Amino acid sequence: MDLRLNEPRFVKLPDIMKAKRKPLDVIPLADLGVTSENDLQSHNTHRHPCVRKALWSKTRLNWSQNLKPADWCRGIIMSRTLIIAEHDGASLNPSTAKCANCANAIGHEFDIVVIGSSVGDIANQAAAIDGAGSVFAIDADHLANPLAVNHAAEVVAMADGYSHIFGPSTTYGRDLMPRIAALLGVNQVSDISEVEGPYHFKRPIYAGNAIVDVQAPESVTLVATVRVASWKALGSTGNASVEQRSAASAPSTHTRYVGLESGGGERPGSAGSVTRSFRWSRIG
Repeated sequence: MDLRLNEPRFVKLPDIMKAKRKPLDVIPLADLGVTSENDLQSHNTHRHPCVRKALWSKTRLNWSQNLKPADWCRGIIMSRTLIIAEHDGASLNPSTAKCANCANAIGHEFDIVVIGSSVGDIANQAAAIDGAGSVFAIDADHLANPLAVNHAAEVVAMADGYSHIFGPSTTYGRDLMPRIAALLGVNQVSDISEVEGPYHFKRPIYAGNAIVDVQAPESVTLVATVRVASWKALGSTGNASVEQRSAASAPSTHTRYVGLESGGGERPGSAGSVTRSFRWSRIG
């Protein structure tokens, strides 16, 4: 067996000198059927408005300093986060304001969607979160219970125009967000605990004993859960507009809501939260 192929090969100076002494054949472009004439005509040049806005915002967003103009267009004009509010039918869960803090750390403007039945008061509570752009209240009888199969369809129906979709890493979010990601055909990022960039995050693994870096693709919608124990809730002095919307999808015919059970959470990272268990059954 000849093992010389495994030996490293280096270019030697005598070989380089021999290559320099070899004659070069000059072939005219016409012989190759190629013309040197310029067929392109420039009629007008101007700076794209996205680039102008990106340059203006460059000092506001630290991560934009190393981006190309095409990335500025996506990062500043198109990047917007949709936050899915969690509630119990009467009051807004604090996890919503913590998800808003995570979106704020990215540098995105964010909207909040409240899904349920008779959620006007809850939508007003969400509108008070600092920095919220708009609050969408989707009101329908079949959305009263936190059934992921019904709520996910509403989120997917309004996903266009958002680069990020955030939900809390609670029982509700862990049931809902994977279904949203599957319907959108993307992977989910779980338990964001720290933001390194718009698509670069840190999350705990092995019950919080290790931290892993996650780099998500920028070409698709990012669906993620936010580790609520790692974020403080934003203030409640905002005054966002509230838009009432009707349901975009029909109720599920193959799944029904059974009940909700609550108990004290003792797992690491629960931060004294309440563990909620949804029970549902498949029809037929």
